[in-house]
Amino acid sequence: MKQPILMLILFAIVFASCKKEPTASFEYTMDGTLAPCKVSFINKSSDATSHNWDFGDQSSSTEDNPIHEFVEGGNYPVSLTANGEGGENTFTQTITVLHSVTGKWDISITLEDETFDGELNLSQAEDGALSGDFVFTDGSGFSKLLSSSNVGNNNEINIDFWMGGTYLTKLSGLISPGYKSMSGKYTIGTITKQYSWSATKSYAKSVKKSNLNIKPLEKLMGLINSLK
Repeated sequence: MKQPILMLILFAIVFASCKKEPTASFEYTMDGTLAPCKVSFINKSSDATSHNWDFGDQSSSTEDNPIHEFVEGGNYPVSLTANGEGGENTFTQTITVLHSVTGKWDISITLEDETFDGELNLSQAEDGALSGDFVFTDGSGFSKLLSSSNVGNNNEINIDFWMGGTYLTKLSGLISPGYKSMSGKYTIGTITKQYSWSATKSYAKSVKKSNLNIKPLEKLMGLINSLK
């Protein structure tokens, strides 16, 4: 009676030892270096029956070969855990995504004692060139950015556009290290005095409002004319 039991135990040990421990591994390709950035992951694991991805930004996936978008710049430790009959194994690589100003920004500009609120929609290219537009909170004053707009070295930013199609407006300033805010000075038209502006990253769909009694573009234009 003991012999069959011993044989079963031996068989179980041999069978268990034959189960290969999975090996986790992956490669990836990025559609650019700036945020937001889409990364395609290629699973290279072996002897695995299932997979769990941790992208390092509080999101995860169980797909074999996921595509993930990193919205913000940063260093992301991406881990792949391969599960199999022989146990589990985890492989980690750090993916670096550079900060960018791409996205919506709530902006305030001052002129004398008045403050005007608007929205910047920015798109930053790999070489620092900026495209996009500016609009006041009521939807007036829509203006496309000029090709001279750019992000330079040391977090410097320059935003140029024709305010209301009439006055050349040139904003210059610095972006905060985390790319959540920026501020600086600007000139408008032929007025030599510099005025201040500031902007914060917006995650709302729109900051446009329709309940303003005085159109900001009209009011701004009136102030500019009075300062000439």
